Amino acid sequence: MSLLLRRLTNCHHLNSGLSGLVVECPEDDIQACTQSLGKNVMAYHSYTQFLNHIDNICFYIQRDHFEESTEKAVHSLYTAAIATTGQLNFLHREVIMRI
Repeated sequence: MSLLLRRLTNCHHLNSGLSGLVVECPEDDIQACTQSLGKNVMAYHSYTQFLNHIDNICFYIQRDHFEESTEKAVHSLYTAAIATTGQLNFLHREVIMRI
């Protein structure tokens, strides 16, 4: 996510006519990336804003995934309940026929 945030920040700065982020950082060292941004207050502010937006987007994607998986689970439970009702009705009729 840090790499995405850096690229969004860099793109935003370049499109706004500001200087881009010249310091590259390893993808797996988030602390080094954000520390290099601390030298440029505007870049750090942009990065932080994009972080908030990405967090919100991730939350909504996770929420949608949770909602979809919950709907599938409820549908599976409903289908199983219908099948169980059918089996119980069949067994009930079988028992009554034997009496």
